[in-house]
Amino acid sequence: MNTVIQVQHIGKKYRLGGGRERYGVLRESLVRAASASLSRLTRRGPSKDDAPPADLWALRGVSLDVGEGEVVGVIGRNGAGKSTLLKIMSRITEPTEGSITMWGRVGSLLEVGTGFHPELSGRDNIMLSGAILGMRRAEILQRFDDIVAFAELAKFLDTPVKRYSSGMYVRLAFAVAAHLEPEILLIDEVLAVGDAAFQRKCLNRMTTLAKSGRTVLFVSHNLTSVANLCSRCVYLRDGTIAFDGTVPEALAAYHADLNANDNGNIGSLRKRVSNDCVISGVRLLSPAGEPSRRVGTRDGCIVEVALGDLRVDAARVRVEAWISPHGGAEKLLGFSSGDATAARPAGDSRSFTCRFRVHDLRLSNGLYDLTVGCKVAGAWVEVIYQALTFQVGADAAEIVDGTMAAVVSDYDVLLDAVECEEAVKP
Repeated sequence: MNTVIQVQHIGKKYRLGGGRERYGVLRESLVRAASASLSRLTRRGPSKDDAPPADLWALRGVSLDVGEGEVVGVIGRNGAGKSTLLKIMSRITEPTEGSITMWGRVGSLLEVGTGFHPELSGRDNIMLSGAILGMRRAEILQRFDDIVAFAELAKFLDTPVKRYSSGMYVRLAFAVAAHLEPEILLIDEVLAVGDAAFQRKCLNRMTTLAKSGRTVLFVSHNLTSVANLCSRCVYLRDGTIAFDGTVPEALAAYHADLNANDNGNIGSLRKRVSNDCVISGVRLLSPAGEPSRRVGTRDGCIVEVALGDLRVDAARVRVEAWISPHGGAEKLLGFSSGDATAARPAGDSRSFTCRFRVHDLRLSNGLYDLTVGCKVAGAWVEVIYQALTFQVGADAAEIVDGTMAAVVSDYDVLLDAVECEEAVKP
């Protein structure tokens, strides 16, 4: 297999704090000068800007070879260096150390509308993007109709793209990048902007490109998409490569780190609207009631949500939970305590635990996030996004099989399957 991407000891360092950049633009210099003047007039005592600058290595010592026709997934937590690596590969930013060599035309889709000119129409931007990729006018025109059909934007083709919505932007940007068929395609999490139908279309297109011998690097938090699309996976952790190998092994390593860093507390993506009550705990239990982060594809489980500090009648509180693909926003399954008020604690109880007993998850292998929330009189009180992450599948190797389950509208979580139990009173 011929090597088409060679990354050698790449490092990228950023300066944090008050240090001066080596270069900049006039607009940024004027803004910094004005901000500094206002800060001197209003602040009392030393400012955090007076602190000595610090260095942050977004990447350090990253080496990687990618062969022709490989589809490589790049995963990792936020801040691991995934997007920085792709920006260096796309020549958007220069590495602090090391080098990257690539053989072939490179198409990048790192942000919505990357490389588009906002004042030009969709038609003009298709031609411009093709020219940037080094294609002749005849080649672009040959694929023009396919690009427009894929993006489904024919009636907006002569409208300036600055008037496009974010979804329209990304549809056209991906259509251009995928149909002009560069030898190397770099894709960041930008696909999350599109709807579910568009994401499926994009994944199918990337599969077609891979089978035709193109090389694809795919950064995503949707591990199910990575498992279904990629033949190899690189797991970045704190700017270095923690694992490089098969997809199941990479996902298992990533999942092991997630569990090791999870002390059972509620996730940090917490949105509080009022103080009528507080979500004090979230757990996933096996049917036997044992804490677990792994569920069989056709096994049951118990979703447990503990509430405390109730300042309203418990009968007015409604608990909701839903499951999404890991890192994604699509709701696959949802549960609600509904109006099962008879089972709720009465009187002056200030806490209770709601358990959703699920007999069959009906989900394919992969990682999933559980989000929980509570309402009072129909208004949200609190939502905790990605309160915990769990794995469906008896073995990590199974993650590569199957596709994402469709939403099940007749999911059999009935009112009589929801138990609301009074907890120990404070």
